[in-house]
Amino acid sequence: MTDIVMNHRTAVVTGAGNGLGRAYALALAERGASVVVNDLGASTTDKGADRAPADEVVAEIRRSGGRAVASYDSVATVEGARAVVQHALDTFGSVDILVNNAGNRRPSPFAVMSEEDLRAVLDTHLIGSYLVTQAAFGHMKERTFGRVIFVSSNTAAFGGTGLSNYATAKAGILGLARAVALEGHEFGVIANTVMPMARTPRSQAAHGAIVGLAGSATGQNATTDSVPGPPPLTTDEVAPLVVALSSDEWTGTGSVYSIGYGRIAEVFTAVTRGWYPSDPSSYGARDVIDNLSAIRDRTEFGEPTSSPDERQLIAAFAPRSAGTAGGATS
Repeated sequence: MTDIVMNHRTAVVTGAGNGLGRAYALALAERGASVVVNDLGASTTDKGADRAPADEVVAEIRRSGGRAVASYDSVATVEGARAVVQHALDTFGSVDILVNNAGNRRPSPFAVMSEEDLRAVLDTHLIGSYLVTQAAFGHMKERTFGRVIFVSSNTAAFGGTGLSNYATAKAGILGLARAVALEGHEFGVIANTVMPMARTPRSQAAHGAIVGLAGSATGQNATTDSVPGPPPLTTDEVAPLVVALSSDEWTGTGSVYSIGYGRIAEVFTAVTRGWYPSDPSSYGARDVIDNLSAIRDRTEFGEPTSSPDERQLIAAFAPRSAGTAGGATS
């Protein structure tokens, strides 16, 4: 992907001191982008703060002839999020690319998940993504250009054990990304989501914690290193997808991409044609049970791109004549 040139772009990458964020920052800088390397410097157990990780990534970029500055602000506060974006504007004059990668993990069985662990994960993943994107969004609109990459997880889409707080936060990101894609499209602000499966210090730490809490079977559901088949990707192998989504050439918006184990795929949300009661005002719970096969039938389905789009889809799938339970055409 060396043919992708980003000399005229400024990228902000949150959580860029280690792991996937570091790989994203280095890959964007390699293509010529000026990079704000944001990292609070917390440990894999979400403790403390250390400026060294961000400083080291900045030094590595500069040694290679790139342009980069460090940011140590927390994305989980309005002030911190605005400071990250302002740092990009003050140093490089723009913010064109935003990779919302900052994250933490606090594994725990759902039944005993503490409020502290819930809120800490929500604040970093979901609230942080929301606040930094909001801080950058206005500047992107003014320049009629923006590439926002959200980082979610297959745990959000398909579930996992011992990570209910993480799954909740990452699922919220899916909704946030769709909203940003819809509101930004007319202004040239494109938003997409990645679900990476790669071996990182945090994923390894989470794996060990979850296995300790609930046994090795739980680890298979929640991490990337105990699933049969190809090995999980390294962080460098995930970075090309993020670079592609950040490029001027990428024009698609509102999509979700899963990457891992030697494969890149699109993840999409669909709805079945469903069951249309002959009289929606008088059907009962027993009718729902009796028509469950029709409700779940995947012979026909649609892929709404917005809430209004699903309403149009309902009309499109509706029976042609009143009182007919089937026979709809898409």
